[in-house]
Amino acid sequence: MVTSKNELEFFKKQNLSVFVSRELKKDELAVISKLDNALLDVFGFERIFYSKRPILSLFKEFKNIDEKLTNKVYKLKEKDDLYLAYEEDGEYFVYLEKIKYLYDELKDLKNNFKYLKISHAFIEDITYVIDKYNDLLNDKNLEENSKLLEKYVNEVTL
Repeated sequence: MVTSKNELEFFKKQNLSVFVSRELKKDELAVISKLDNALLDVFGFERIFYSKRPILSLFKEFKNIDEKLTNKVYKLKEKDDLYLAYEEDGEYFVYLEKIKYLYDELKDLKNNFKYLKISHAFIEDITYVIDKYNDLLNDKNLEENSKLLEKYVNEVTL
């Protein structure tokens, strides 16, 4: 995840588009989005780990567990933090427990990004979310959708 204008300029010279961090503040996003190779992940559970190894299946085998561990979301606790673990088709993923999203920050910047990404992992009604962002792109129902999206994010539980 790119976090500075200099990094983005480096990739622009390589003729590459790259994702910028959604952890940036609105004023930082405004500066970085002026280059035409910025991509932005605007909604979803943030993936923080990926492995091609089937870690849950290997754990199941090691501990002689009979229960199927794949295609289910598990909560992992590390100290005071919770993470979501998931294995599918032999691939293992770990996500942050809370949905991260940008909406209000994009009202003035939405057209500056080459691509806005909405992640669908664990989101049951992705069309609801897509509709809210589509309205944002078309300057419709911004205040109402901001509140509805915040409510939706706070109600999602796994």
